[in-house]
Amino acid sequence: MKPGLIAMQRMQAIAWLILGLVFGFLTLHALYFDDGVAFLQTEGGPPWIAAPLPVTAKLIAQDPEQPPESLFVRSFTNESDPSHATLVGRALRQARVRLNGRPVDLVSEDDAWRTVFEAELGPFLRTGRNTIEIGVTRADGPALLQAKLILGDRVIETDSAWEVTTPHSVPTPAWRAHDQGIHPGSRHMPELSETLRSKAPWLIGLFALSAGGAVLYLRQGRSTQNAPLITLGSVSLLWLWIFIVKLTSLPTEVGFDATAHLAYIDYLQNHLSLPTAQYGFSTYHPPAFYILAASAAGASSWILGATAQPLALHFIPFLCGWVNIFLTGWVARRLWPGQALRPSLAIAAAGLLPMNIYMSAYVSNEPFHAAIVSGCMALAATILLSKRVRAIHWILITFGLGLAILTKFTSLLIAPVIAFFVSLRLWWLDGKTPLISSLRFGAILLGCALIGGWFYLRNYLILGDPFVWNLNVPGAPTWWLRPGFHTSAWYLSFGESLTHPYFAGYHSFWDGLYSTLWGDGLAGGMARIETRHGLWNDDFQSLVYPLALPATGLLVLGYFRLAIGSLFEPDLGRRIFLSLVTCLLALLGFSLFLISLTLPFYAQAKAFYIMAGLLPFCLALAEGLGRTAEACNEKSRPWLSGLYYGWLGMLGGAIVLTYAA
Repeated sequence: MKPGLIAMQRMQAIAWLILGLVFGFLTLHALYFDDGVAFLQTEGGPPWIAAPLPVTAKLIAQDPEQPPESLFVRSFTNESDPSHATLVGRALRQARVRLNGRPVDLVSEDDAWRTVFEAELGPFLRTGRNTIEIGVTRADGPALLQAKLILGDRVIETDSAWEVTTPHSVPTPAWRAHDQGIHPGSRHMPELSETLRSKAPWLIGLFALSAGGAVLYLRQGRSTQNAPLITLGSVSLLWLWIFIVKLTSLPTEVGFDATAHLAYIDYLQNHLSLPTAQYGFSTYHPPAFYILAASAAGASSWILGATAQPLALHFIPFLCGWVNIFLTGWVARRLWPGQALRPSLAIAAAGLLPMNIYMSAYVSNEPFHAAIVSGCMALAATILLSKRVRAIHWILITFGLGLAILTKFTSLLIAPVIAFFVSLRLWWLDGKTPLISSLRFGAILLGCALIGGWFYLRNYLILGDPFVWNLNVPGAPTWWLRPGFHTSAWYLSFGESLTHPYFAGYHSFWDGLYSTLWGDGLAGGMARIETRHGLWNDDFQSLVYPLALPATGLLVLGYFRLAIGSLFEPDLGRRIFLSLVTCLLALLGFSLFLISLTLPFYAQAKAFYIMAGLLPFCLALAEGLGRTAEACNEKSRPWLSGLYYGWLGMLGGAIVLTYAA
């Protein structure tokens, strides 16, 4: 028998509680206990200091076996009893100490930087002038020091009075470590107020047209059942225009790590075999996208000539971006049958979301991976929202999840989540035993492993690590990006992206996500704003960011409405599917947060790192937008609907003008 609704709610509530506790445990462990996480507690104690860090987006490569040393030096005068002097501190990561040229023994563990080291300085201290030198080495970021000298009643703490010397540099005053900065390129763009004044007629026109058109349409009360198809057709024409007008002239070398992706494809074409992670910057990725791209590029070159190869390389990710739109609309129609508003909004969200547009313009595995996961979500909707399920559906979702783990490591998290929720159908909908449901879950995962697991086995046999990637390739230099550590300030700030969106991830985690969700805030992966490709309209793109702020709030509203629906929806299939949607978004969002702690680089705050959640994301956005539209209509106040649709038209119009004008 199916478990009762009350029992199901209890199980779901317990599952959400457990998930929240796991998130909390992992966060606390990373913040306070994990020595692999460079998160600085800045409250209390001496300041952390480092060598001054220039603001740059360039990779910094270092030999992990011979990391560079930063030498911190402080001279001081001692007039008290030299037998009572203590050094207490922490170093990220290894430290050595010399006082007046003599080595001082420290009690600390290598890499255990959270552990306080302590040393008695009395035997080396002399009356008068003394000089202490603390050398700190670190391979995965800047060397950091927090220390104090206790000389009786006198305390000398780390501050800008210390001097620091790095390899190939001269001594300079130490810099009080902080992880928030301003990329100079962001200030090369026009101020938002200036852009707003120059584009005000466009915004006023978009607002008036959208508000007036919506009010007239609502007054006529015409049927909107064809709205999803009309929306899909309109969005498809827009995408076709962008491809023909813009992408045919965009070099394949432009985009996030594009040259590294092209090197992977070139290797496949030239050697007809897979490279290892040691070959190039992106060759650690699973090969599904690259095999498809190399095959399509080779076939087009053979049939149409060498000039067709760049077009083929652009066409694959762009087609995948459009597939995401189509699948989002298809799932929305299944989730909200008989409705036109929410499916139309879901299609428009997927088609106009800047992240989907600009990422689909570059040669990258992200759109392909997102399309595979969207396909699996569509199959999950079929399995959970249909009265009967055919064997082919189980086979296809197993194959799709196997292909997903053969495309990106991210799917190692996604595949078990989707497999678990679709397997619940057997128990909660079909009345099978929990054992049967568990066996189906295991069978799906086993099928995934048979399809995609060989790549991870190959990594283990060749490199000793199934999950090797470009930071830990055996025998190769490691690398890092600024700032190389984080503090709470980076996670508790927001606002830079609303006025200076380019490289806003330097300012905060949320600005980094926001600037890459609602626009190409990292200039296609360029290190400098001056080298951007220039195919997007920068003025309108800058205006999208403040206009999208209400949409972001409605996205959060929509997510919580779907989460509530997953607990109280009477239809069990819809309940499971909504649980899948909300759980997957929560897991992807938390994984991005956790990775940003583990890899404390400004560029980790990229929304498209969780582009695989595009379909659930657009469903949540459609729910928030749709509920707000219904609330405006329920009040029977045309001016309220006019304001809402006027704003929505300005946002959509600004996005269209950004990428199509």
